[in-house]
Amino acid sequence: MVMAPILLMVVVLFFISRADRKKRTTLESQLKKGDRVVTRSGIVGSLSTLGERTVRLEIAPGVTVTMLKNAIEGLDGGDTVSTAKAADDKDLESQLKKAKDAGKDDKLDEKPYADSKKKK
Repeated sequence: MVMAPILLMVVVLFFISRADRKKRTTLESQLKKGDRVVTRSGIVGSLSTLGERTVRLEIAPGVTVTMLKNAIEGLDGGDTVSTAKAADDKDLESQLKKAKDAGKDDKLDEKPYADSKKKK
């Protein structure tokens, strides 16, 4: 009876590791020269040479590093954060413009408690 939970955990871990291994094998087989990839350590670069176990990753013009294939986390999906930041910046600009149009002062560097100190 005590062995049942332990056996269940072992079976679950087996199937999880099997799925991860299949995903990794598929990724490694689809890699080709020139692909932009992200490594587990967060390095982004393009593949310049593919070997059986290793790859050469160009991280800057003329700068290459040799890494194990299993250190590649996946293909680089691009920079989605910058587009979200640009949308936030546009929204902020429109809010500031509305505040100016409404006759409000947009003194961003003034501290909110400055008026309370002057009255005392």
